[in-house]
Amino acid sequence: MKKTAAAFIAFLLLLLLPRAQAQLVPEHIYTGDLLQRIKLEESGGKYLLRGMYNSYLRLFNASHNAWKTMTLFTSPGYGNARLQHISETRIDPDTALDVCYIDYNNILQHTEGWVRKEGGAVLLHLPGANMFRLSEIPGLPNKLLAKVDTSTNNLHVYSLPSATYLGLEPESGLPEGISVYPNSAAGSFVLQSSNEILKNVYIISMNGTLVQQVNVYTGKTTVDVSGLQPWLYVITGSRGKGLPFQKKVLIR
Repeated sequence: MKKTAAAFIAFLLLLLLPRAQAQLVPEHIYTGDLLQRIKLEESGGKYLLRGMYNSYLRLFNASHNAWKTMTLFTSPGYGNARLQHISETRIDPDTALDVCYIDYNNILQHTEGWVRKEGGAVLLHLPGANMFRLSEIPGLPNKLLAKVDTSTNNLHVYSLPSATYLGLEPESGLPEGISVYPNSAAGSFVLQSSNEILKNVYIISMNGTLVQQVNVYTGKTTVDVSGLQPWLYVITGSRGKGLPFQKKVLIR
């Protein structure tokens, strides 16, 4: 009897103990249809808010404040744009947003594909397209692949000005202490290494052409690029015991 009473009292005390509160609370709440977290090559992490039935894209910074809004323009009678790809330099290296999307006409049962820049400029309009895919292979030029809803001639390959794919993580695998600034340079930029003197430094165009050798004598070198055409370039070289490094810089 005493054991039963003690167990009952223990049970009551357990009920009276404060219950643990949920530890996960939202850091921010959006209103919309679809939310993605993405990482852009130059602008970093963003939240992408899409409308399922409205052709808009709204992008927010990591702090959740509004960054950019894009409208996915469609032909009359078409809508429900389906986003296939968004990036800054992987299609066109000018750092403006580029989007690939497919829209649909319910009455005609027909699709069309678009590749547009954030200002609305059309890079490609492809009637009948129902798929876009960006092909990126290290060391090879980027290509845009498209599938068109036809019985023949239905697989298209497009060359892109973004040229050679260097990876979605521009600084991935690079030694800490090597930096290039400003990343968008006009006339010159600074190449800096806090640990060691860099060797065999070259600037290479995105089509693989060596355009300039850089002489490095100290840990901080100002590189004159006033003779280069505005474009995205690759800086290559070696450090320490011949370990390679690679950086990107946009020349304006």
